[in-house]
Amino acid sequence: IKDIKQKDYVAAVNEVIGAVSCTDNYIKTGILDQAESKSQNTVTTNPSEKITSADVTSKLYMGANNNYLFFLPDGKFQDITSEESKKNSQTELKDFEVTLNDGKKYNLHLENEYSADLKDISVASFQSNKEANDNFKPIISKMLSENLGEGMIIKSEVADYQFKALKYTFQYLDKTSSASSMANVLIAFNNSTMYLICFCTPMGDFPITKKSFDDFMDNFYIIGVDEIAVVPSKPCEANNTGGIVFINNSTNPYDFWIDNVYQLRLAGRTKSKEIAIKEGNSHKLYSKQVSGYALYPTEKNGILNVVRCSTYNWQVP
Repeated sequence: IKDIKQKDYVAAVNEVIGAVSCTDNYIKTGILDQAESKSQNTVTTNPSEKITSADVTSKLYMGANNNYLFFLPDGKFQDITSEESKKNSQTELKDFEVTLNDGKKYNLHLENEYSADLKDISVASFQSNKEANDNFKPIISKMLSENLGEGMIIKSEVADYQFKALKYTFQYLDKTSSASSMANVLIAFNNSTMYLICFCTPMGDFPITKKSFDDFMDNFYIIGVDEIAVVPSKPCEANNTGGIVFINNSTNPYDFWIDNVYQLRLAGRTKSKEIAIKEGNSHKLYSKQVSGYALYPTEKNGILNVVRCSTYNWQVP
């Protein structure tokens, strides 16, 4: 991953070759046995260095539903999820104790919740909607206080790791009653799922462990998150709307309504600009002749099913 980030693709390829060139000796002894190469770009491995399954499992983890993956470059983690939590939780919930190479520790809490209500929610939607973001912040604050202990959010921002996330810095009010006194909380959305990633640490360790946590998040992947992290390129994608154009083929003026809400009056032989209309089924369309009739005005009713970013024409009479 580091080689690819640095665009050192030759080294990255050699690392992959080394990983898949395991011999029977490696499987039996845990020693990576690689043939030496004369290529100056080939990455060599110390033949005496043993790689065990414990080394791998202490640094690499994939979610139970294969929905996220992380790698810890500068320490080891231990799963400390309680059996009670596993039984009672309706979501995929994990707790880890992370021990860094320098001996410092922090707690990592991972949770993800699936809901159809989260289908169209993304970090980008909170960035573009300040009211939604302001309403969401106290909900998160209350949730953290209930689960972590009494405290308050002292900073909120949007973070860019391998995915976009809402990032909250949380400070405990009663620092004496808890081993942790500071926390960083990340909220991300993908495929109708909300991910909560919480890092807790004592105040004195916060500057150092926070740096480690940021490095760790650069090696945390939510599968398929790029599909939703991209800011929509069209207003209709961001607003979940289609468009409708009213056309008046008559020589007389007509008024137009959408879902019983008046829209505009069109003179004869004219058409409107495209009007945004929410995605969804059974929108009611109605038009009524304004003048030029003998006894009764001509009226027209219709039903329109709208697909996002599609444009429809509706003409009278």
